[in-house]
Amino acid sequence: MYGHLMDYANFQFYAYPSGTNIPQLMRYFEKQSSNSRGGKILVSFSTDGSGGLSPRNGFFTAYSMLRKQRKLHSIFIRSADDSKQPQDFLAMSNVINAK
Repeated sequence: MYGHLMDYANFQFYAYPSGTNIPQLMRYFEKQSSNSRGGKILVSFSTDGSGGLSPRNGFFTAYSMLRKQRKLHSIFIRSADDSKQPQDFLAMSNVINAK
């Protein structure tokens, strides 16, 4: 409906239940992308373990899959300050981006 007016939308994928798996995140992403009708959806995770698909459980695998499909526009990290080493997330992203 408003996709043509938005540049990016941070859909809070970390708001889904803890234990979300890769296929579920992909379905959530597809649904939210179709709801935005042209808006660019940012995939996101939280470092505080509050929910969604965590980096330990496959977030960057899903990230890589979406990137290969040319559907990924960017990511959003919620509560990066909760992490003892937030640069680790950026380092993982750089490794994936280099592939």
